[in-house]
Amino acid sequence: MKKATSLFVLCLLLGMMVLSGCDTSYEPIPTAPGQTTAVPEGSTAIPTGTEPGVTATAVPTSSAEIRIVSLSDPNGTLRVRETPSTEADVVTVLANGANVTVLATEGEWIKIKTADNELGYIMTSYTVAQGQQPTAKPTANPTTGPTQKPGAATPAPDASAYGLPDAKAAVSMSFFDDALFVGDSVSYGFKLYVDKQRNKGDDYLGKSIFLTAGSFGIHHAITAVNVEGSVHPSYGGQKWLIENFMADKKLKKVYIMLGMNDVALYGIEASVTNYATLISRIRAKVPDAVIYIQSVTPTTKDGAKPKLNNTNIYAFNDQMNNWANNNQCYFLDIASVLKDDQGNLPTKLSNDNFVHLADAAFPLWVDYLRTHTN
Repeated sequence: MKKATSLFVLCLLLGMMVLSGCDTSYEPIPTAPGQTTAVPEGSTAIPTGTEPGVTATAVPTSSAEIRIVSLSDPNGTLRVRETPSTEADVVTVLANGANVTVLATEGEWIKIKTADNELGYIMTSYTVAQGQQPTAKPTANPTTGPTQKPGAATPAPDASAYGLPDAKAAVSMSFFDDALFVGDSVSYGFKLYVDKQRNKGDDYLGKSIFLTAGSFGIHHAITAVNVEGSVHPSYGGQKWLIENFMADKKLKKVYIMLGMNDVALYGIEASVTNYATLISRIRAKVPDAVIYIQSVTPTTKDGAKPKLNNTNIYAFNDQMNNWANNNQCYFLDIASVLKDDQGNLPTKLSNDNFVHLADAAFPLWVDYLRTHTN
């Protein structure tokens, strides 16, 4: 009898639990990397993925934070990375003013979902809270104060200290001891000339270092070094990103001549935007770096191509000069000492009747560097 009663009570309790829905909480079942734990209806599940240091959480849809992409260049774009690193692959790009949903935060990075439901990472500093306006277009007048970039110093309100420096007495070769020269095949030819002078025992351009490679461009400079077809310059048997090299070698000045391999492929506007990205990345790693943007040098008259020609080269140089003036960079018009009265590279200064320079051109380049510096 007692046994029958106990069995009746047990059945009664089980029946009550079924009717009440068994409102009991359980620890979630661990999932394999890249899987998502089931979440209540009305919540958004964030994949755990394999990103280091990111803890996946369920963010209620109704309370998800929305931020707006805010760039100093209103026509610029922001790269969305696969992982929280400037060296990670690019998932997509976002226009200035785009809305994103914040899924998680990791240091200075946020994991976001775009309007097209793509997931990736961007830096929080390139966004503002919903309701704020994206950054307004910077003025071209340097007296009103240039656009701020990470780590950049602001000059006095009445100063036009950036852009084209005035000519002055030549600095000593030792001025370039802590300098890095970056460029493509034109700059590689410059490196070979400097090496020859140094082999004679001269302290030519001080202890400056060259990071150059044929076909190297701005687009490559902001792309990860391990991608297929990488043409990043090598030093010490290793391919480098410019910003990482400067930080590693503790260099304080950088002279960049890039764009010849970009203008024809990507156009002038995109190339200027990519240059801005490169400069921001350098300043993020070396905040006190002094940045000199060197103009692209011209082609010979007979060497002009349908897209790589002096009309496009000078248009690009003009835009980079304006950009430098508003973004705390110096612009060095190397082309001004390597052109004839029609704006072409003289054949006597070219070794291929195209864009590459003969040895006679390099002393003119060096003299300009020494007399146009700050």
